[in-house]
Amino acid sequence: MKKLLLFALTLYVVSLHSVAAQSLQPLTGKDSVNILLGFSKKIYKTDVDKALCLTKRAYRHAQEARSMDGEARSSLMLGILYKEVNNYTESLNAYQHALRLFEKLNDSTQIGLTYNGMGGVYLFNLNHVTWSAYYFGKARAYLQHDSVNLALPLTNLGSLKLRTGKLDEALALYETAYSLQVKYNDLPRMSTTLNNIATLLDSKKEYAKSKEYYARSLEIEKILENPKGISWTLLGLAGACCMNNEHEQAEVHVREAMGIAKKYSLHKNYIHALQYLAYECEHTHKLKEAKSFALQASSLADKHNLSHVKGELYQQLAFVCEKMGELKQALHYQQKHSIYKDSLAEAERKAADEVAELKDKPALASAPGATNDYWPWLSFAVICTASIGFIFLRKAKHPHQTEITEVPGTPVDETPSPAIDIPIPSQPENNGQATLPDRVHLEVINGQGMKIINLDNIQWFQKDGKSYHAFTEKGNYRVRQNMTELEESLPRGRFFRINRTVIINMDAMNNYSFWENHKYIIRMKDEQKTEFTISRNRLREMKESFNVFEH
Repeated sequence: MKKLLLFALTLYVVSLHSVAAQSLQPLTGKDSVNILLGFSKKIYKTDVDKALCLTKRAYRHAQEARSMDGEARSSLMLGILYKEVNNYTESLNAYQHALRLFEKLNDSTQIGLTYNGMGGVYLFNLNHVTWSAYYFGKARAYLQHDSVNLALPLTNLGSLKLRTGKLDEALALYETAYSLQVKYNDLPRMSTTLNNIATLLDSKKEYAKSKEYYARSLEIEKILENPKGISWTLLGLAGACCMNNEHEQAEVHVREAMGIAKKYSLHKNYIHALQYLAYECEHTHKLKEAKSFALQASSLADKHNLSHVKGELYQQLAFVCEKMGELKQALHYQQKHSIYKDSLAEAERKAADEVAELKDKPALASAPGATNDYWPWLSFAVICTASIGFIFLRKAKHPHQTEITEVPGTPVDETPSPAIDIPIPSQPENNGQATLPDRVHLEVINGQGMKIINLDNIQWFQKDGKSYHAFTEKGNYRVRQNMTELEESLPRGRFFRINRTVIINMDAMNNYSFWENHKYIIRMKDEQKTEFTISRNRLREMKESFNVFEH
């Protein structure tokens, strides 16, 4: 009897497992993205390589699930992680892709956070003041009514002011940010701001006071068990001790920071620890050791692509070599430092011109208003209104081949409104007049070399900064001709310049509808249903150009 009961119980348990197994469903793409990004955010400070792998998987899942939000959040995380591994080009590319997607989603908070991340790359990794100021300003504008996240750009703007010697302005920004962080008990960011205030006090040579702020920051980092933050704060504390002539304590802090950096493969922290050891040895007149540590740091900075650290080390090595009487080497490093400073100055000059050009024209994404998220739509409308008018007036010109280079796409904001179908005129019959050939091809350049694409496959051309892009279903390409040259060469019967920055293929247009203030929305037929705005006058010119009659 007991055997029968045991057998029956076993069958029951097996059946339950079978039913449970049959009822389990695989995770959706969206759920997979959320889980992978959640893990990535938890581990990236201690295992950035694994976090990068998880985030790339999340990005692929988001694309497969056609989740624009998931793809945008994955791209934002990729921007953060590529910055952590010192791949600044990929970091900025990921941030820019995230920005375009968040603009389509009209998510002002995420747009602000993305701008903040881009500014961080330019300030803390590339030493570009102009671009960082521009992006932090955009982030602040987008987050001005988001008190939870506003502290981020305020803190970074404070660091920008600190770097440019405006200490009082920097302190005011730090204190405002810290009050917001305390309000929401944001411990990680509180620690960062305390560390920044301590650095500012170092600049004022108030070392005793700065040590108090470093100690408060270190306490928080230990509560959070954040090895990167602990190591970084210890280095700051070591610098304050060194400048306050507490050299033994300074070396203790540096050695501890170096041990943590080595244990967790925090390469940038380890390099800075070597740099701090060189400073400490320099202050205690151990010049050979100072030079050795600085050379080790320089070699590792080369290996890990930390060009901004290299610039600092050139100056440090020049100073040490001069004190050692090695004047030839000192001159060599001083020349390298001068070249580095000149390259920064040239980059700043170019950045100033580019930022001025951006400010002279409507931005693709504008800051939201005080009460709602309406203003990003309005700013985008201003951009696109400038674009939809001029293409259709010049479509009768003869085509010629255009060289194009492949680049990532630039989606445009969506603005919901009721649709009105517009008839798209077909090609006119040949009545003895000169007509364009049925098939016109363009010579383009992709990753493998030259390629020929059909002009019919191009949905629109768009200017982005100083570059020009052709958008197709299969990819996006850079066009070497400017908008005026494109307008003159494209067949007038198919393409129309809707504003200063956009030329559309009429066959790729779906419909249009009234928006506001004498402006209309034009919707394209691509998967993202990209939208542009057009002024009433340009719409009328477009209709006249294509012989569209109104009842």
